[in-house]
Amino acid sequence: MTKWLAHLIEPGYVFQANVRGILRGLITFLLWVSLLFAVFIEFNADLRLDLNLRQGLFAVNILWISGLALITGLRLIVFAGGRVGDWVLDQRVNLLLLLVAIPLSFQDPRAGGALLMTRFVIARIIAFLGERDENDSSVLQRLSPAKMLAISFLGMIFFGALLLLFPAATRDGQGATFTDAMFTMASATSVTGLIVHDTGTYFSSFGLLVIFLVMQIGAIGIMVLAGAFAVLVGGRLNVKQAEGFQEAGFADVHDVSTVDGLKRLVRSVTLATLWIEGIGAITLYITWLAGAMELSPGYQSSPLKALWWCIFHSVSAFCHAGFSLEPDSLVRWVSNPWVNVVFMVLITLGALGFPVLENMVPSRDDLSNHAGGPRLRGLFTRIWRRYHLQTKVVLWVTLLLNLIGMVIYLYYEYSASLAGLSLFDKVVASLFQSVTLRSAGFNTVNIGALTAPTIVMAVVFMFIGSAPASTGGGVRITTMTVAIMAVRTMLLGREDVELYGRRLPTAIVYRAIAIVIVAVGVVAISLMLVMGTQNFSFEETLFETVSAFGTVGLSMGITGELTTSGKWLMTFLMYFGRVGPLTLALAIGERVAKKGYRYPEGGLAVG
Repeated sequence: MTKWLAHLIEPGYVFQANVRGILRGLITFLLWVSLLFAVFIEFNADLRLDLNLRQGLFAVNILWISGLALITGLRLIVFAGGRVGDWVLDQRVNLLLLLVAIPLSFQDPRAGGALLMTRFVIARIIAFLGERDENDSSVLQRLSPAKMLAISFLGMIFFGALLLLFPAATRDGQGATFTDAMFTMASATSVTGLIVHDTGTYFSSFGLLVIFLVMQIGAIGIMVLAGAFAVLVGGRLNVKQAEGFQEAGFADVHDVSTVDGLKRLVRSVTLATLWIEGIGAITLYITWLAGAMELSPGYQSSPLKALWWCIFHSVSAFCHAGFSLEPDSLVRWVSNPWVNVVFMVLITLGALGFPVLENMVPSRDDLSNHAGGPRLRGLFTRIWRRYHLQTKVVLWVTLLLNLIGMVIYLYYEYSASLAGLSLFDKVVASLFQSVTLRSAGFNTVNIGALTAPTIVMAVVFMFIGSAPASTGGGVRITTMTVAIMAVRTMLLGREDVELYGRRLPTAIVYRAIAIVIVAVGVVAISLMLVMGTQNFSFEETLFETVSAFGTVGLSMGITGELTTSGKWLMTFLMYFGRVGPLTLALAIGERVAKKGYRYPEGGLAVG
């Protein structure tokens, strides 16, 4: 220890440390200067007319990419001492960025460089959030779960919108307007899918990459990532943050009160997402290779573009984003049962929620104790019994809603939007619309041709949404289930709300009813405001409003015709629809306090 301390105070060591600090500061300064230069040129010059500026900007972006590649390579020798495994583990983020940025730069160097610049800015933000105050707590650790969720989503929307303002984000080289950029990013972050421009033809490769990454982050859950940041910069979660993860439904499968538990949660959520999306993309790509799925001309002729199409739509389907590179969503494949099945599976898995998916995986004991014969018949019973209450409710209600929705849709749309299809195709299309109505945003029929009864059903389904901690939206099927069971309990004259032999705490019942009432109020007020500022029919306005709130993304064709005020109203609805229900639940949980007194009971006539 004495020799180590003496080494620290040696003049040579101090000098080397100072030199490293100066070099680090100089490099950081140059990075900021080049970044600001790139941003200034992007916004203040027409690069299509000025060849010199365009070449200079390309050079800056290439320097960013080559610089990161050089630094990452040098760390293999300096930092890891030549050990490839340690180097890959330490530089995994940079390596992933380079794997994306380098191929992307062959098509557009501005897009690859902008991706690395974005990573640099995010790293600076994380460093800022990690700064400690006098109480040894970081900025992120001082946030309550409700504030963390709301601010994180809002920050992602603003940051993504800034990227879409870049001229490189659109094919016309003009960039999106601020209103359209905010609308698109709110739609991508909330994984809604409402669009004011055709996604595949309006945005460039860079713009599509921004949308792709944002909808992926929005699906995994900003709160999960924010919790990961809290551990990264602070080494721990505070009590309120741990309770926030419990409210989101993750406590059933992981001990989120500990750092190790949170790390396992983030790892399992990320791996599950990538595995499901990867299998979905591979399945779609094999379908294309087999000639069972013909893409639009821009993607059909190139295997790489076809692969990008499959990856984009697999992620969009599982994330319930609803963004499509096709102008008519999936209408051209309404009679293709295999494409319908792949998308329905991806949508359903995303709707169940990560806690339910993890709880559904059979354990080794379940499989080893039921190898075959009579024991196999008891496998499903054994697995069902060990399911958590949330898993049972989500699975049964999801199945029930899908079947009811299919029957209603088939009955009312048989000679309307389903006209011209065979009976088999009508059944498949009805099931697809029933599945997608609760948050996915894809469609295989013309939504603008729906009959009035189907619109009513669609509004109800979009309002209900999917499961908690899922990639979908709405008030959540568990919330609506609890509210309905509370009404049933009252009608039967009972005191407790019961589900599958379990009594629900009064706080959960109150919370569910509060979320439903607040959601109805927000939708009603928003509907009045939209109808007062837009010139559409009541059915179209109601459908669009609930679709935005439920983060569904389906439209009867009026999204592109919204005025500026209408776009901002929808932007707020998409944001509230994604963070509102959970934020409200967390906020209510934070404010629960027991008073030391109770008022006298009073009577009030109701009904």
